[in-house]
Amino acid sequence: MQRVVNPLVSAFRLKPTLAVKGRKTGEWRTVPVNVLEHDGHHYLVAIRGETEWVRNLRAAGAGEIRHGARVERFRATEIPVEERPPVIAAYRAQWEREVIAQFKKLPDAAVFVAETADGLVGRLSVARDRHPASAHVADLGLMVAASHRRQGIGWALLEAAAQWARESGVQKLELHVFPHNEPAIALYEHFGFVREGYRKKHYRQGDELVDAILMAYEL
Repeated sequence: MQRVVNPLVSAFRLKPTLAVKGRKTGEWRTVPVNVLEHDGHHYLVAIRGETEWVRNLRAAGAGEIRHGARVERFRATEIPVEERPPVIAAYRAQWEREVIAQFKKLPDAAVFVAETADGLVGRLSVARDRHPASAHVADLGLMVAASHRRQGIGWALLEAAAQWARESGVQKLELHVFPHNEPAIALYEHFGFVREGYRKKHYRQGDELVDAILMAYEL
């Protein structure tokens, strides 16, 4: 996560682009980003962790925010871990609904959320495979806030996904789960998912490649 030190444009009509020089090549690398304004500062939040742009920006210490022909140069400092939770919460509050809204526009896809007075505490997204030969299969991803787990939220979201699949002609739901996530695996198996495969070094977490279990549920 990076905090932008000098002022940036606080509101963009279109998603801006971060440009930062690659730490190995020195060439400019670009990626679309959301710029968060929070408590008088501007932030770039790597919600998926140690991405390439995070490593490049950490090494360069500076970059550009590009919006069309307009360029804003900035210097960045990485904020301490203990200062990150309120920033991440603000980021999710501002853009989580935007992501959901965009996902709902996709054909053959759906998103279901669990919401309390505290905000969104659970989300499940599901989308049909685009290949004609596997159009009967849909992939899903499930997230439940740590503070609201073991309260039936994950089960309710899975039921909603299964109902959507039946109504959409989907015959099989697939998902990936980390082998160490035993509570999630137990939930999926109790719901009816079975293990169909083991994918080595399938996801990147920071500098590490981690395995994933492939699970499926037939309707």
